[in-house]
Amino acid sequence: MLRLLNSFRPGDVVRVREHFGRVTESGLFHTEIQTEDRDLTTLPNLHLVCNPVPVVHSEGTMISMSVSLGCDVDHRPVENLLREAAKTNGLKDSCVHVMELGDYSVTYRVSGFLEEVKQLLTAPV
Repeated sequence: MLRLLNSFRPGDVVRVREHFGRVTESGLFHTEIQTEDRDLTTLPNLHLVCNPVPVVHSEGTMISMSVSLGCDVDHRPVENLLREAAKTNGLKDSCVHVMELGDYSVTYRVSGFLEEVKQLLTAPV
């Protein structure tokens, strides 16, 4: 069934319940993923069929992060610094959104396109 659906292939990053990693091999009865710790974990394909499997394809994905700052902080330098942080971390086409205006804080979200999905497992935080 997994081969017919073809929802992921080697090189894609998947999350199945508590397991997260890059698909290294997909066989008839099992799928092997390399975790964040570089360990190999074998998952039965029945487990993958019975659970939702979010997939990040190897062609790239959107990455976002939120930060909340006090209302007294000027938004212009914050937006510039968030765009610069996205650029420094290899994100393309970054943008900054105001997500929430709280009583004492403003929540910003910076988003960008990560072309190299392998960095999901190895990028510094």
